[in-house]
Amino acid sequence: MKTLNYLLLTVALLISITAMAAEIGTALKADSVRAEPYADAKTTGSFARGDKLEILSKQGAWLKVKTSKTTGWVRLLSVKRGDLAKNNDS
Repeated sequence: MKTLNYLLLTVALLISITAMAAEIGTALKADSVRAEPYADAKTTGSFARGDKLEILSKQGAWLKVKTSKTTGWVRLLSVKRGDLAKNNDS
């Protein structure tokens, strides 16, 4: 029983750490958010240049992002990882 509790605690901890590890990005240009990481996938939303995006994962040349309105896939080249405002202050 102790082993099961330890295992469940470890899994819960790893899940919470993974959730906190989401990266912030900034849109370099306006683009569409897609349901799947393919150019011909259904469009589920869009974002404007300069919008903040939460980067959830990467698959090939695509990033899964969360915008203020939707979650989906965008081309890697449409997003600058990190906060542009922080990078431009120096």
